[in-house]
Amino acid sequence: MAGGPELWVTDDPAFRDAVARSTRDNVELMVGALRRPMGVPFTLSPGARLEADTVARYGARIDALLRTYRLGQQAMTEHFLDVIEGGDVEDPAVALGQLRAATRTVHAYMDAVMPLVWREYDDEARPAAVATPTSAGCGSWRRRSKATRRRRSATTRRARTSR
Repeated sequence: MAGGPELWVTDDPAFRDAVARSTRDNVELMVGALRRPMGVPFTLSPGARLEADTVARYGARIDALLRTYRLGQQAMTEHFLDVIEGGDVEDPAVALGQLRAATRTVHAYMDAVMPLVWREYDDEARPAAVATPTSAGCGSWRRRSKATRRRRSATTRRARTSR
């Protein structure tokens, strides 16, 4: 990716595939949001989750990962401007209004997704052991899996939104 070399900490094809899948998922979601308005996402796409986990496992910095999202946002805005400047629109005033709406949509998407990416990265980068008492007594501890934490987080979110 041009402008984001600090993310590329390995040449492993699995790493490249995770980044490509996340990019594809995010572009599809943003284009979908431009076509039909929808609420902001409360969970990451599978590709974005895979990318955050993979980047954390390979030791790339979170700021490098988040920078790729900002670069994607910039690339979309540049594309919109290129279309307008290229004269490929019938009414530039209408196109500018559409650009304003598209920019707000892309910004809202990024504002919602970037904290989710950060949380997913942190969950993967943090040690998996979370001290939780078991029924065997106070001296016993079990490991809480990332899937368990994710389910509990989703349950908490649903409880908050249903109030």
